[in-house]
Amino acid sequence: MKKKLLFVTTELNRGGAEIALINLLYKLDPRDFEVDLLITDHKKNSGISLLDKLPTWVNLCVSDKSNSGFIRKLKRKFFYKQEKVEKYGLDALDFVYNKHYDIAFSYGEWFAPDFVALEVNASTKAAWIHNDLSKAEYFGAENFFASYNKINKYIFVSNHSLAESIRLYPFIKEKTHVIHNMINEDEVRELSKEKVEDFDFSQSKVVITVANLREQKNHSRAIEVFMDLRKKGINFKWINIGETPDEKILNEVKNRINKYGIEEDFILLGPKENPYSYIKNADVMAVFSDYESWSLVITESKILNTPVVATKTSGAKEQIIHRENGLLTDFNVSDMSEKLGILLEDKNLQNHIKQNLVEFSFEKNVLNEFLDFVNISIQIEEDHSSSNRKGFLFIIDNINYQGGGHLSSLRMIKKLQSQGEKVSIFSGETPNTSTLKEYENIDIITWENIKENNLFNERFLGIILGRHYANNEKKLKLLMTLKSKLKSAERSFLEYVTPSLKNEFNKYQAICITSEGSGFRSLVSSMDKKIIKIQWIHTDYANWSGFNSWTQSITKNDGEIYSQFNKIIFVSEYSRSGFIRKFPDLKHKTEVIPNIMPLESIKKSAYVMQKYDKLKIITIGRLESEKGYERLLSVAKQLKDQNFDFRWNIIGEGSQKQYIKHLVQEYCLEDYVKILGHKQNPFPYLVDSDLFALLSYYEGLPNTIYESLILGVPVIATNVGGISEQIDHTKTGWLVNNSEKDILEGMVYLFKNQHIIKEMKNKLENYQYDNDEIFMKINKLFNDTNEKETNNFINRDILLKDAL
Repeated sequence: MKKKLLFVTTELNRGGAEIALINLLYKLDPRDFEVDLLITDHKKNSGISLLDKLPTWVNLCVSDKSNSGFIRKLKRKFFYKQEKVEKYGLDALDFVYNKHYDIAFSYGEWFAPDFVALEVNASTKAAWIHNDLSKAEYFGAENFFASYNKINKYIFVSNHSLAESIRLYPFIKEKTHVIHNMINEDEVRELSKEKVEDFDFSQSKVVITVANLREQKNHSRAIEVFMDLRKKGINFKWINIGETPDEKILNEVKNRINKYGIEEDFILLGPKENPYSYIKNADVMAVFSDYESWSLVITESKILNTPVVATKTSGAKEQIIHRENGLLTDFNVSDMSEKLGILLEDKNLQNHIKQNLVEFSFEKNVLNEFLDFVNISIQIEEDHSSSNRKGFLFIIDNINYQGGGHLSSLRMIKKLQSQGEKVSIFSGETPNTSTLKEYENIDIITWENIKENNLFNERFLGIILGRHYANNEKKLKLLMTLKSKLKSAERSFLEYVTPSLKNEFNKYQAICITSEGSGFRSLVSSMDKKIIKIQWIHTDYANWSGFNSWTQSITKNDGEIYSQFNKIIFVSEYSRSGFIRKFPDLKHKTEVIPNIMPLESIKKSAYVMQKYDKLKIITIGRLESEKGYERLLSVAKQLKDQNFDFRWNIIGEGSQKQYIKHLVQEYCLEDYVKILGHKQNPFPYLVDSDLFALLSYYEGLPNTIYESLILGVPVIATNVGGISEQIDHTKTGWLVNNSEKDILEGMVYLFKNQHIIKEMKNKLENYQYDNDEIFMKINKLFNDTNEKETNNFINRDILLKDAL
């Protein structure tokens, strides 16, 4: 049976990546492959089009995004979601509709692979990357990795670019593969025999560069190299072939050429449909890019026996062995000039390189790389269809949220994973790039992985008329639509999508919910009793649950919900006690396990900042009402009015940010209080402070207090939640009652007795946070979970034997 492939790219004008695609398609056997090619944004008259170079057996669609015409308007309204039509166009959506591919490739890093990820039905989905992502000019990480969960493989065209990209985006490591750019060697050699009509190679030595005028190709620097060699008395001509898509760069290069008066020697020939006869006749190929993943023109030059000098880009270092099949140079004019001059003047070196290139061939290896990838991908898909997940599932409603509880959960997940446990995460939000970096090598499931959720969000006619949808899927979509019309979309979602999420959760032996406000608690509580259910509570539950109408609403059924959980974990004894007062019957399910703290990273990140000649106070936390910022600023105003000198930094983001800024202005505190916003690394600010102040109305067991103590910064805090378990009053910090009057009195006392702050700093040099004891508790918790699961299986086996 033929393997069905789809390639999606934005345009097909002459360029290295586009030529490599054409070459690959010619090497595929149409008896073995059925190929669709979708061009989503092809621009006419923007360069030399390669559309007429495609093999005739390839099924081509060049998308037209216009929506005129009666049928197109009907489809826009009833067949596809409007936002999809606006983004991709009807032609693109129609082209892949009712088709299933073995592999779909999003071909290029200059556009996001979301069309392949979300709109194409394929067993394997791959994004094909032609540049080092750490340097790629048109690459946008957030958009490109937004569909990370839906992309099975990221293909790179060189090992060096793969390594550099993994260094920057380590979460892709397990999904990567290398397939080098394909060259049609016979065609290159044949085309090189054509006669050049517009340039005389017999006049002098000739250097050639084949590269479109883009910033990364740095033609301006090449001109400086030319001038340096001219000063050394080396005479030659330098011809440049390539498109000029950037008018600004073109003008800059032309102006530089005119400035030096070298119009007859440094020549811009523009794009050429056949550059190979020029390459064949040149003495040296110069590839002086700032970055390059895999330079197609280097391989083409080697095929044509033309020596190459290239900058040490990731691709060139993989393609060239210095002084054996070419020369490598650093990125400065001096070294480029030296290496190019050597290659022009040293006949023995030229002949040595040419001799080494006589037997050069590459295309067979590349074809094997591609065929191996196709075969392996299909085999993996077959194997994957019968696999089941096991282990622990952590539910984090919004995985992109950077709260203290979330960060503690991440540290726990990584610790469990390091001990060989299989851990997955479900999030109601798609992870962004920063989150993917933090959670690398952890399986993250989102709503996009739930088939019924995707059905729910598609147009009715698109499902009903779709050939690749099974009859049961069409029936389900019909029921969803009817329920939405007769009742509500919410009722339909709860009835037809939520059970599928439940089935997904049923694959795990234990489920941990990391937030007391999670929207998935009720669903998890209703699941089979054989699944171990654990709830983590990070705040002062008794106060939080009655704090406002929202917390009251979501906790009104907590007694019933938590009665179905096996364990309820608190980060402080205070929070646990408050919970037990409310639900005494659940006491036996409760346990206290403090948060794991990143001891080494806190200390390592806390480099010393600029010093100030005043008392330096810092508060770190979300800018929300429960954190007491209105009260904090009132205290700051009264301290200023009493002529105390201080600088109070506030780090954090939240819904009250603008209100807090307004209060700073209203109280004339601009010279005293600074709202610094979110800081990825707050520890330099923290270690540079004299005092950490946490003046919340309620808390659980805040990580920021531990972080301060670890860094030797004394703490003043309201005596709420589990804070009294963290601070030993007057020994590791100061506790004040939860009122503005008591906070002000505590602050005034410290201002008048600043020597005790310094004494406290000295005492905290010996502060130790005991992660080992916490690890022991976590290991015991999950070991007990594994033991209970094993006993469940044993008991079921005994019952089965009795029944038989």
